[in-house]
Amino acid sequence: MWKRYKDEIRGAKEKMWKKFMEEVDEKSIWTIKKYVDQTPSPYYIPTINNSASNEKKATEFTNSFFPPPPPT
Repeated sequence: MWKRYKDEIRGAKEKMWKKFMEEVDEKSIWTIKKYVDQTPSPYYIPTINNSASNEKKATEFTNSFFPPPPPT
């Protein structure tokens, strides 16, 4: 049931985006540019210190949770 719900939502979003793209004019082209230029929205983990990719987020987590040991 949840999978179907998610698929329907995803399909509706895709359909609306395509319709929006087809009906673009001089004013709305800048809105599209703003959407395309933004950092991708996170699904589970927000951006961390401006790191959007999973690899960069993993590095940030590693540096935070496992800092270098103090000098002996």
